[in-house]
Amino acid sequence: MSSPASRRRPSTAGSSPDRTTRSSRPCASLPGEHVELIVDRMVPPLDVPQTGPLVDAIAAAIDAEDPGARVVPYCLSAGTDNKALGELGIHGYGFAPLQLPADLDFAPLFHGVDERVPLDAVRFGARVLQRIIETC
Repeated sequence: MSSPASRRRPSTAGSSPDRTTRSSRPCASLPGEHVELIVDRMVPPLDVPQTGPLVDAIAAAIDAEDPGARVVPYCLSAGTDNKALGELGIHGYGFAPLQLPADLDFAPLFHGVDERVPLDAVRFGARVLQRIIETC
C-alpha cells in the first residue's frame, strides 16, 4: 500500500472522468481489502490495420522462410510502446519473428532471469526481417 505522500490522483488524459470511473469500477474489488487500485491513466485499446503493403510483406517473408505458416494477429496482455506511437498516428505491429523448436518451453524463458532463444531462431528472424526490408 502506498503512503499518502507517494499516491497520485488518477489522470483522465484521453478520456472523460465519467469514463475513467465507470471503467475502473469492476476492478475495484479485485485487489483485496488491503490493496488500493489507483488508475493513473486510461488509454484506449490499440488496433492497427490488418491489411496493406506492410502486412502483405510480412506474410510473404514468413511464407518464404516457413512455407505454409500463417501470420495471425494476437492480443497482447502487457504494455507496449506502440500505445504511445498510436497516439501519434504511427502503426506499430510488434513483429519479432522467431522460429522456435516445438519442444522448447519458451514461456519461462521470456523476460526471465535466464532469458534466451536458440541461435537458429534468431537467424530465422534475421532472414525474415531482411526480406521485409528488401520488399518495403
